[in-house]
Amino acid sequence: MRHFFRAGEVLPNQKTIKLYSALLSILCLVSMFSLSAQTPRKDSGANGSTERPINIGDAVPDDFWKQEFTIYNNGHLSKSTLAPFRGKLLVLDFWSTTCSPCLIHQKEIAFFKNKYGNEINVVMVNSVRTRDDIQKIERLNHRLKHSDFGFKSIHSIIDDDYLHRLFPFNGFPFYVWINQNGNIQTYTMRNLLDRGYNAPFVDPTPRTK
Repeated sequence: MRHFFRAGEVLPNQKTIKLYSALLSILCLVSMFSLSAQTPRKDSGANGSTERPINIGDAVPDDFWKQEFTIYNNGHLSKSTLAPFRGKLLVLDFWSTTCSPCLIHQKEIAFFKNKYGNEINVVMVNSVRTRDDIQKIERLNHRLKHSDFGFKSIHSIIDDDYLHRLFPFNGFPFYVWINQNGNIQTYTMRNLLDRGYNAPFVDPTPRTK
């Protein structure tokens, strides 16, 4: 039987009430997710963040050269900034211990570093996003001594919580090219220091057989 009120309007029955309740719950959830998506994260570089993501063509902030990083060099730890590379071509090489291409590319990168000397500088960066602790890096460093990756020890910024917020990325390897003027030349997930093709920002060298 249907129930009526107010001159013939239909009074919702129990099934209708349950349906309305379910719809309202769904709408509330959608609103919550929508609000969450629009709220800037602290590390996103949006309102309230000290590190704003940098676009291609932009200059890195002054803090970029002053920020102090933890450096791992073949089992030894030290502190340093990127100031010595100011005014030079700099490539930030973001990597993780579980990224095989990150390690395989080091042989080609070493070739260009040896060829150009101080004209091109590549700095490896292991960020907190990787969850690589010092023990993982130490184990990898030990294995490299008996590998054919083209380098026998790790020399890298580790435990980085600054650079990965300036240059957001979604996977490894990830390279940031910064030119002599301190401007972002490009972002890429492909190693451009490869004799297999013409690198766009360095004098290409044919691969020798």
